[in-house]
Amino acid sequence: MKREMGISVREAIENNLLGNVTVAAGEKGLDRIITRVNIMEVPDILNWVKEGELLLTTVYSIKDDLKAQERLIPELNRRNLAAIGIKPGRYIQDIPPVMLEAANKLDFPLLKLPYEMPFPDIMMPVLDEIFNRQSAFFQRMDDAHRHLMEAVLTGGDLKDIATVLSEIINNPVAIKDDVLGTMAKSTMFDDELFDDYLAFDPAREHPIKVVDRFEYYRCELKSNRISRIILPVIADGKTYGRIFAWEKNSALRGLDFSILERGATIAALYMLKERSILEVETRHKNEFVDDLLSRDSAQKQSAIERGAFFGYDPQKRYVIIAMEIKGLEKTLFAELDEIDKTRIKNRIIRIIDEITATNGKKTIVGVKSENMIILLPVEKDEPNLKQHICRMGQEIVNRITQEIKGISVMLGIGRFYMDPADLYKSYQDARRAIAIGPGITNRSVVHFDDLGVYRLLYQQADQEELLKFYREFIEPLEIYDIKHGTELIKTLEAYFECNGNLKKISQELYTHYNTVLYRIQRIQEIVGINLDDPRDRLNMEMALRVQKVIGR
Repeated sequence: MKREMGISVREAIENNLLGNVTVAAGEKGLDRIITRVNIMEVPDILNWVKEGELLLTTVYSIKDDLKAQERLIPELNRRNLAAIGIKPGRYIQDIPPVMLEAANKLDFPLLKLPYEMPFPDIMMPVLDEIFNRQSAFFQRMDDAHRHLMEAVLTGGDLKDIATVLSEIINNPVAIKDDVLGTMAKSTMFDDELFDDYLAFDPAREHPIKVVDRFEYYRCELKSNRISRIILPVIADGKTYGRIFAWEKNSALRGLDFSILERGATIAALYMLKERSILEVETRHKNEFVDDLLSRDSAQKQSAIERGAFFGYDPQKRYVIIAMEIKGLEKTLFAELDEIDKTRIKNRIIRIIDEITATNGKKTIVGVKSENMIILLPVEKDEPNLKQHICRMGQEIVNRITQEIKGISVMLGIGRFYMDPADLYKSYQDARRAIAIGPGITNRSVVHFDDLGVYRLLYQQADQEELLKFYREFIEPLEIYDIKHGTELIKTLEAYFECNGNLKKISQELYTHYNTVLYRIQRIQEIVGINLDDPRDRLNMEMALRVQKVIGR
């Protein structure tokens, strides 16, 4: 931005703004930018100089101080001044060699001013040019701000903001909303750039340089090798998205960066508004799902009446899928703020929508804490309905766990009910599948029908009798295992899996046959049963299943 707010030393000389000035030393630094002009006639001038200044002096204050002359140029260079103009002839015969040497060494422009030209005649043309350039800069900034605000106030979205930015900086622009997971590209955009945007992975790519908040990346296109520049969109100290700009038509200049920063501010305001709208819509959708799955007929009817707003069709039949997202609350989510949590939830919903849409379904997704409820429309005569839903559910789980690291997902699928009034039953089925599934299977997608006898046990899960049954047959073995470091429970499970075949059990457990025989005898002694008795055998097998249902 300095270049737009000032004029280079080279331009000032070439445009004759400094009169008959000559470059005495430091010619390689003529592209430094002058933003101010100052006069040095006191020895402590270093306390008053500013970055970007052209300092004019007769060296009167240090004409007899050789050490001060030696220090002056290095100090001015360290403080990032633009140049120094020295007028010899009255107080010094010529510019001191020590200053010329320092200027050449540091590429710091040292100008020799004509003796006959007063300082005001040098200052005023330069200051006038700086003022004109700054006025033009602020005028362009105002115009850019007005166009950006007009785009938003007239109902525009991120695409309109990107297009305005693109037109002003004459380069392609894209804006990514990290919270909603959407991307908007300017009209000046092609497939090659879109491919580059999709391929960009901040975890793998590192910027070649960072200037303020702008990150520069090398971008290899088929047609050219250019820079991709990324600016974060920040509000309240939190990152909501990013602005991408490609130097395809021309290199970005100072004003372009200022305009992009202004665009990032406007984009942040838009994203905040969209997030607020999303939060309200999500709350209402969750209330709708709760009411629809309620047993209360009045709540259910109220939900049906407003269901069209959320895409619910009372003429269709639905199956409920319950999703449990593990690892978020205790590990991943504990380290994330609300924006990151919302970002992940929205990404999961987007994955669900994409996969179900590919399968010709339009779902309704409700969110409860870190869990989700999916209303999946189905046809009553749809062939292989259960298999189709399970396959789709597995696609969802695979995609989520592949794209979002650090979480695991469990899906429970309820049964299909013809009567819409029984939709809550499908939800209960789905919840039971999630509650029981992890204990009896290693699958991440469980249909209620696959629970087998556990469906019956779960119906009684709240009754004291189940707990007594567990304590009578299983708890003594668990206590013994803990106390003696044995594996009686594991051996008992293998006993039923291998239909009582001791040889097969020893092979499955990689344990000696006699050890297995001993464990079976100890189990019978501890519990007081005989596994050769069909009734005792049934009781023990059912007790193991009860253990999984009650979560022991």
